[in-house]
Amino acid sequence: MKKTLVQGFVDRIDSIYEKQLHKDTSLIQDVCFRIAFGLFGFVVVLFVLASIGFIAHIEINAMYFYVALLLAFAPLFYKNSHKILTFTIFVGLIFVALLMASLYYDASWDGRAYHQIGIYYLANGWNPVYQKMAELTNLEVFLSHEIWVEHYLKFAEITAACIYKVFGFIEIGKAVNYILAFACFLYGVQVLLKLPHITMLRAFLLAFLLVFSPVVFVQINTYYIDGLLACALCMVFLGIMDLEIQPSGAKYALFVFALIATASIKLTGVAYVGFIGLAYLGYKIVCFGLKDSKSLIVSGLASAFIIALCNSNPFFTNIAEGKHPGYPLLGKNKIDIITGQQPQTFKDFTRFEKMFYSLFSKTYNGRDKTEFKVPFVKSASGGIAIDTRVAGFGHYFGGIIILCALFVLIHYKDLRVRPKVFLALALVLFSVFINPESWWARYAPQLWLVPFVLLIASYGLGGDYHKPFRSLFRILTFVFVFMSVLDTARHAYKTSARYTKHIEQIFQGHLESVYFTPKPKMERSFIIKIKERKLDVQILSDEQYQSLLQSGRVFTPIPGLLMPEGYWDMESESKE
Repeated sequence: MKKTLVQGFVDRIDSIYEKQLHKDTSLIQDVCFRIAFGLFGFVVVLFVLASIGFIAHIEINAMYFYVALLLAFAPLFYKNSHKILTFTIFVGLIFVALLMASLYYDASWDGRAYHQIGIYYLANGWNPVYQKMAELTNLEVFLSHEIWVEHYLKFAEITAACIYKVFGFIEIGKAVNYILAFACFLYGVQVLLKLPHITMLRAFLLAFLLVFSPVVFVQINTYYIDGLLACALCMVFLGIMDLEIQPSGAKYALFVFALIATASIKLTGVAYVGFIGLAYLGYKIVCFGLKDSKSLIVSGLASAFIIALCNSNPFFTNIAEGKHPGYPLLGKNKIDIITGQQPQTFKDFTRFEKMFYSLFSKTYNGRDKTEFKVPFVKSASGGIAIDTRVAGFGHYFGGIIILCALFVLIHYKDLRVRPKVFLALALVLFSVFINPESWWARYAPQLWLVPFVLLIASYGLGGDYHKPFRSLFRILTFVFVFMSVLDTARHAYKTSARYTKHIEQIFQGHLESVYFTPKPKMERSFIIKIKERKLDVQILSDEQYQSLLQSGRVFTPIPGLLMPEGYWDMESESKE
């Protein structure tokens, strides 16, 4: 009787699985692809329009936003029998992105210190191709960290500035983070649904966990750019998968968009795109010949041209100044931004040793020694931060990597006849290790893709011999990946909510005037928030500042918002 009941239950599960597997998902695939194309294309077109505008001496204006949005409608309506559904979801996702960006303030150091400054300058007339920030004397009060703003790549800042120009709220530019993440998620669903043995539920779950990695979630409410890079890289890898399944002109166009975005977000993205693109091209030429690789070659050349054109600043402006194209991180007089940031124990380690320690140590954001921990055990002393240095993919990722290594060893013979699995792993891992500082999760966010390559591959493996281990591998990997994502998301939104509440409390204090000490050593972006609220801002001379302190008037200091040591040195007059 028991055997009959168990067998009946198993048969029922198998029946449901088979129905899901063979269910027609063409509508979902089509809708997902069109929306993903529209969302990602919208952001990339914003960047291209503004970048070409700089070369033509045209400053950022609101028209870019509306032109890019109009062009993004093309894939939603062109030969689409589900226009209303597609358009409604597209508009809804744009609205959600703008709303979420507006709800939370950027609590990150880099975001407040210089990314917001760059956005404000770009939205207020600065042309980085022909001008230095100091030349805009009307923005002198905001001038700070110009070495990073002027010489770093600006995909994130330019696209955010275009959005800010329309809505006039500095935080709303973070909508770019959500838009790219939504696009990547939908594209992931579309690609995964084409694979054998991937049901609709699996496609949605895998795509969500694949895209919303700890690096993406922890930075999604900030102006840090590593989460954006993670999404762009994910689009590149998904694009390769999609082209391998069935190439088309639209897929090549989206692949070009992904290459442009990845290489324009930060300098490491250029190296990643160069390696991944050339490695994939080499594979195509060797396996299919030069003739069948023509479309990929054209796509690569078009991408390289647009990347060079749209990144005239900083590449060509650096060269014009006699500097390395990758200054200030490369070339003569380069600035070392790693030695002082990495844990002290990493000083004499190779890149592989650093990665090993980072994977299997406690999640930690300090700079002293690292400490190993038991895999799959959450360390009480470890904590997730916006730019977690050690074990930045969460408490469980080291254990997940061990599971992945066991899976490859046990299924080596099965995987050997599936060379594309090894090609995907090789592309990911080699792209990770070309960066000597890949131990820092935010510097090599594509490492998160490794367990997903094997998870997807596991569903296509036949035979009953290793079936129990495959099932165990899937369950454990899903559980610990989900826990890593959940941990990070919970921390990220808690941090954002706490910081947002603190800012709002400051502005609910009925401030009348805000005084800054001479040459304020604070994040100048806070002045942007003050000006958005039409408050009076005064930068005092030494004499004025001393006189104000001795006047006997009552002042309420605005504290260092997230920096306990009081980095922001300013006083605000309370309205009595």
